[in-house]
Amino acid sequence: MLRDLDLAEASAAPAAPAVTDDTVAVWNAFYTAGGLTDWELLPPKDLSAAVALVLSRGARLRSAAEIGCGRGMRSLVAILNNPTLNDATFSLVGIDHSSAAVYAAGGLAFAAARGAPLPEPFGALVDTAVAIRPRPLLCADLRFEHADLFNWLSGHSERAFDLIVDWMCFHEVPPNMRGRYADLVARCCGQYFIVNTFSKEGSSVDDLGVVADGIIKYQLSQEDISDIFGEYFDIVEYYDVPEDLLPEVAPRDGIVAAKRTYILKRL
Repeated sequence: MLRDLDLAEASAAPAAPAVTDDTVAVWNAFYTAGGLTDWELLPPKDLSAAVALVLSRGARLRSAAEIGCGRGMRSLVAILNNPTLNDATFSLVGIDHSSAAVYAAGGLAFAAARGAPLPEPFGALVDTAVAIRPRPLLCADLRFEHADLFNWLSGHSERAFDLIVDWMCFHEVPPNMRGRYADLVARCCGQYFIVNTFSKEGSSVDDLGVVADGIIKYQLSQEDISDIFGEYFDIVEYYDVPEDLLPEVAPRDGIVAAKRTYILKRL
């Protein structure tokens, strides 16, 4: 169930929690700095389009999970833009290892469920991305959890979710952990897996390297995706997001690199 938070409390920026892991501390610092992060400036409706492609293939989705959900705006917009998801039979859980992001996501979802305006700057971003009016949040359950993705996936049953989404998280998984990641996603996925990642195809650079306070971002090719996930999934569709070397708002984490969105179907 959505957390019963006071709206003023929900919209307030949480204090950075005490953490011991340096990577978690980096992400919490981004989410408590005020305003939108660089990656939140990318259109949150992009996930809506990918979900619509899955639905167009006849998928009947009743449960979903988003890995690396951030403040939850992609999932919120995807639900609001797809009426077959925004009803009392659908549930979605988002996880992120930033406790600050998860706290904010819960507040935004609670406000949306009550039909209250979302606090700025999030309200304007969501309003611009949502095509369907009116847009009350009607889904049965939208919640967010602070968790390590490997531990969290390990704790769920086989094919627990009809759809699993990873939007710009997988390209930070080190190469020696990708096999384990694929095993866990496949175990929990019942129908479709959407993964959006920095792509080698269409990129003018060979190595993104360390571009955000010690966090390595990897580029992956279609062959890489096939090799990593091919035991469990077929790639049924993909589309490219071209790079923008001179974005209007220069990101802290380097160039807005080429990306590719893959729709994978569980075997």
